[in-house]
Amino acid sequence: GKNGKPYLDGGGDLRFNLSHSEDVAYIAVRTGGAVGIDVERPRVVRDIDDLAAMVLSMQERTELASAHEASRNAAFLCAWTRKEAFVKALGLGITVDLPSITVGVTTDERTVPPVNGLSTEAVHVRTLACGEGEHVALACVGGDDRVMCFDA
Repeated sequence: GKNGKPYLDGGGDLRFNLSHSEDVAYIAVRTGGAVGIDVERPRVVRDIDDLAAMVLSMQERTELASAHEASRNAAFLCAWTRKEAFVKALGLGITVDLPSITVGVTTDERTVPPVNGLSTEAVHVRTLACGEGEHVALACVGGDDRVMCFDA
């Protein structure tokens, strides 16, 4: 697929994406539109302000700066997984201008309008409550879908 994104040859409108972090993996499957998923295990992010300046939008950096010190790390990982799921849904790599995309640092559901040069459709982004403390985000191009989490 586009930019090396895997696809099912002869799969019709079935789309999928997968992500893993350490010993956990997630797969998203959808019909009717592209999908992206990302997972990060909880960890301490070093140089969080430097990373935020490179990958977060101005609005997201403001949200991160206003977060309570104890929750800044989780807020950054939330934003990172949401942004990663967004670019994966569009079949883009993280070499795109990530600060031009605003997906938020909180777990609220958000519909990101089309982004100049990146997408022609809105992308619905949400944080999932699956697993045990992982940061998991799902992005669906063109709207939202039903979500079910299974533990195997």
